[in-house]
Amino acid sequence: MRRLPRPRRPPALRGNSSLRDANPHNLIAAILDGLPEHDLPGSERMQDMPGFGQQLDDAQVAELANWLRARYGGRDEPVLADRVHALRSATPESEHR
Repeated sequence: MRRLPRPRRPPALRGNSSLRDANPHNLIAAILDGLPEHDLPGSERMQDMPGFGQQLDDAQVAELANWLRARYGGRDEPVLADRVHALRSATPESEHR
C-alpha cells in the first residue's frame, strides 16, 4: 500500500525566498493566483494557498507585498500598484479578476 504524504503546516514566511528576492514578481503572482498543493522532500506535502486576485485591488496587493517583504524578507524597496497592474494585465482575465 502506498503511503500518502503527511499534510504540512505552511512554509515559514521569515526568510522565504519570494519575500527576499529583489524582484517581487513571484510574490505578486502568488498573492494574485495562489499556490497549488505540492509534495515536499520526504513525506510531507504543502497545502494549497488560495489566490486573492479577485478580492484585492492593485493597491491592496502592493500594500500586502510591501508589508510581507519588509516584515519577513528584509526588503524595503517598494512594490508599486503599477507593477501589480502590469502583471495582472499580462495574464488572462480569469486568473486575476
